[in-house]
Amino acid sequence: MGLYIEMNSKGQDWPSPKGRADFLIADGAVEIKLEDLKWQPFLICCVENPMFDAAGFAYNAKEFIVFRDDNSPHPRRWLVSEAICRANFSVETINEHLIEWFDALVKRHMQKLAGS
Repeated sequence: MGLYIEMNSKGQDWPSPKGRADFLIADGAVEIKLEDLKWQPFLICCVENPMFDAAGFAYNAKEFIVFRDDNSPHPRRWLVSEAICRANFSVETINEHLIEWFDALVKRHMQKLAGS
């Protein structure tokens, strides 16, 4: 996990070490069903560790793959919230990763066009 979510969109810190996904959902985050899971902008992974929960910003596809580690015994819940990500990270940080995502998207599209 590279970028941790430390508060909700209103700047409120975690009320307890556990229950981060539910805290973020109460703040407006949308939970993603596992069958619908794919990388998308503003994706948050909540990992349920034995003593505490962690929430991280899966800011690109590579980070998403790391978060999806199937060898980890810790349950995960996946959420999406632009507001929560924007409250935790600077515009520059978010834009840097969105530009990276957009560049990769354009590159894949151009490769498809070249193969047609």
